[in-house]
Amino acid sequence: MSNSVSSGKLKEYVLYRPEWQEDSTVTTCSGCEAGFSWTRRRHHCRMCGNIFCADCTANKLRMPPEYGYEDPQRVCMPCFSNGARYQERRQGDDKELLLARFYLRDSAFYTLTNKRMVIGHREAPGKSYFHLEHKKSQAHIWLMFLDGSRAPAPIHTPTSRKVFEHICYNIKHPFIYPLLEVDFMDDKNRVVFFQEHSKLGSVKDQIFHNAKPNSEYDHKYGRRPGRALPTKTIQRCGRHVLEALLFLKSLNFPYPHLHTGNMIVDANSKCCITGLENTLLGLEPFYKLSGKLSPEVECFGNVVWEMAFGQSRTLTPAEVLDGTPSTIPETCDSDVRNVLVYIFNPSDPNRRLKIQDILKLPFFQAVQLSEEMPVKPQLIPKAVNYIKVVRQATREMLVKLHSATVDQARSTRAASNRKQKEEARAAKMAMRQRMRDPLVTSGQVGGDKQRNKGLLPGERALRAAKSGDRRTGSRTSSGSSASLTASDSSTNTKKSTPSSSSSPSPSSTSSSSSSSTTTTAAASSSASAGGEKPRRKKKKKPIAATKNSDQLAASAPAAPAPPPPPPPAAPKLSAPLAKSLPPPQSGRSALLDSIRAGKRLRKVEKPN
Repeated sequence: MSNSVSSGKLKEYVLYRPEWQEDSTVTTCSGCEAGFSWTRRRHHCRMCGNIFCADCTANKLRMPPEYGYEDPQRVCMPCFSNGARYQERRQGDDKELLLARFYLRDSAFYTLTNKRMVIGHREAPGKSYFHLEHKKSQAHIWLMFLDGSRAPAPIHTPTSRKVFEHICYNIKHPFIYPLLEVDFMDDKNRVVFFQEHSKLGSVKDQIFHNAKPNSEYDHKYGRRPGRALPTKTIQRCGRHVLEALLFLKSLNFPYPHLHTGNMIVDANSKCCITGLENTLLGLEPFYKLSGKLSPEVECFGNVVWEMAFGQSRTLTPAEVLDGTPSTIPETCDSDVRNVLVYIFNPSDPNRRLKIQDILKLPFFQAVQLSEEMPVKPQLIPKAVNYIKVVRQATREMLVKLHSATVDQARSTRAASNRKQKEEARAAKMAMRQRMRDPLVTSGQVGGDKQRNKGLLPGERALRAAKSGDRRTGSRTSSGSSASLTASDSSTNTKKSTPSSSSSPSPSSTSSSSSSSTTTTAAASSSASAGGEKPRRKKKKKPIAATKNSDQLAASAPAAPAPPPPPPPAAPKLSAPLAKSLPPPQSGRSALLDSIRAGKRLRKVEKPN
């Protein structure tokens, strides 16, 4: 029974591991970009799942418990550098959990059902989530701890805390998710918020295939890409968010924290924004803004972009530094694309776009609202002054973040330019080195180098051996054909010399027989070579002979030929024997005639 429980736990933990890259899809290291070979093997980082070489994954790190590893595992350099942050987050989890238990130790309404939930993109102690359950109604509640040390306005005095609570309780709208309760922890410098839990989650959960709202942030959104939402959903959610932004604009309340994770879908299919406490406590926004538009307008455009394409909009260095218009894909609906063009690529760049202008578009006006829009609330003067202080602090924070974004864009552009120059310099040096090679300039090995590019050492050796066999085979075939033609011509010239008389005499037949016998070896070897196809190994034998014959044929015309020796005295033949001899022939017939003549000459009796 214990084995089944442990296997179930391990199976649950394995679900939190990232998906590993396939070996066949990666040819270079993701860190140093070195090519993989027989000696440089592939290694997966256990934290991110990408493929690196052994040098880039030499460090080991103790993994989170949900990954299912007990011993330290191999990780890449970026994940190892983030290991300290992970350890701090785990330590922060323990501290925040102790704070939550200490805070709820005497509570008569709520019970802590789970540990700290990392459902947001921030790390502890920025914002911590805990899942609570109401003891009487069994309702699910979110308990949120926020650090109050970065608040733009003081919240330590009782008067400032009353103003803070007044703002949180009186900003009410049908499309703003309400806060149930606000509290403070004096000794820990924490602000406590209670908010109702939504079973449907956020719009970001719907983009990522209806992910579970209670799952951790990396597990929900880091394993697979998102999907585009239907056009009607984009239209309805956009209209609801625009109404909420217009209401906050009437209060001069800044809200640069709009993103799909802060858009909650309730049971009535309404899309409500949340996270107003982030502005009051001076937290940084989720999106990186270009500064060309107002924060609310640019955040709304990013939200529509993510709902239309299933992924966040990425700022390019050209958009940040040069003001280049955004490149909007054409894969989405035409009406949604027109909205994005209207926001990011306006016809008049000098015009300052407002929320009212976007709300007047026919795409959003087509949505019918059943809720009544509330009247602007009457805030106390201290609350109005508090909002002014928060607005000024938010503007200063956005200016600093924009300068950091500009610096990052400049460094990215400089790195890309440097990389292009290095690639161009390397290509130029490779071309110069290639042109210095005499074999390459003659056009003999240029093709081999191009074909061998990207091959492993063993494959290069096999290809070089095959090409060498082809070259030697062509040389031997050409040399053997040349030697055969030379030998045939030499034999024909030797055998075609005319005799002194039309009828062959015994002396001429004997000389022809002696000369023909000297050429029988070459003729028989050429005949045997032409009659049967020898093996490939035996092609080397005629090479030496052909070389000697080529040398003799080349040197014969240079020196004058010596005079032929005088023919010996021919024996006298009887008249019937002379008449029985055939006429002189050439080629194989001459050879056979010489053999027949020799046999007949042996039968002739010598004269007295």
